[in-house]
Amino acid sequence: MEELPQEIHKRITLFLKTHEALALSSSSKRMKTNIDMAVLHDTFSHTKDMTNLHKVGPYHDSERIWFRFMPLLLQDHIHTIQFVATWRDQGWGNRKSVLYIYEDKNEHNHQGKVVARSPTAEHHETTVKMQFQPKPGKNYTMCYCVGGGGGHELFVTNPRILTLVFGCSLITIAAQFQKNNLVPMLTTDTQFVTGMMRSCVELLMKSMDRGEEPDQGLSSCFTDIGLDVTKRDILESIKIFLTLCVEFQSRQSSSGANVSMVPEELNSEGSDYQEPSGEESSESSSDEMDMDS
Repeated sequence: MEELPQEIHKRITLFLKTHEALALSSSSKRMKTNIDMAVLHDTFSHTKDMTNLHKVGPYHDSERIWFRFMPLLLQDHIHTIQFVATWRDQGWGNRKSVLYIYEDKNEHNHQGKVVARSPTAEHHETTVKMQFQPKPGKNYTMCYCVGGGGGHELFVTNPRILTLVFGCSLITIAAQFQKNNLVPMLTTDTQFVTGMMRSCVELLMKSMDRGEEPDQGLSSCFTDIGLDVTKRDILESIKIFLTLCVEFQSRQSSSGANVSMVPEELNSEGSDYQEPSGEESSESSSDEMDMDS
């Protein structure tokens, strides 16, 4: 098994569940190096509607949009996306509240394929976990149904997204860029900033190849946000991440979609969203995405 090429090892993980892929990756040093995956606490692959949720179900309730899992900036490097939150219903009576993740669902609640469905919410707080493997070029939407008949409520708190990504160095770069709130700037419809930063990286790599001291002005563009550009693999990962930003811009422009990382609210029905308490983590970790789900 260990003697197989690196690309084969990665392709094998695509047929495994999250905890199985992580277990295979940690089975030996060679497998860890070849598979090269880790978990990113992702704060940019969703719209701003992903906040604490409290909804009351009307008598004739139907499924409604909560937020979009988009844009998937790292989509070609993603193994699995996992949604995690704490939730409960009204605490008495029948239990009806459910969450769904749809592939290619439009703004009018039509079409789409269910890729993940939660169990029914309990009367007491529990943790809900839902995950899926995104396909290139597809969009994904989180929807909820509180339940009809009167008296039903849904409470969801501390929603977060964990993304299992191939490329530990890439995760480090993505985490630093999102920690410094630079992702929205890099994914607008202008490629000026992204192109300028890519040019800086290429110049630093050329200086390194020639054995010269790096230009301090160019280096400061990245050291100021916590990246060590004295390492070749970090520079290569920065270049890959910036290239992904450019590719994302091109995909969004060709589709005519809104390229902002924080698009306007998709569901105007009900405005009782609340900001989540606590600070979202931008660090990579594997402490939550290692179980059956």
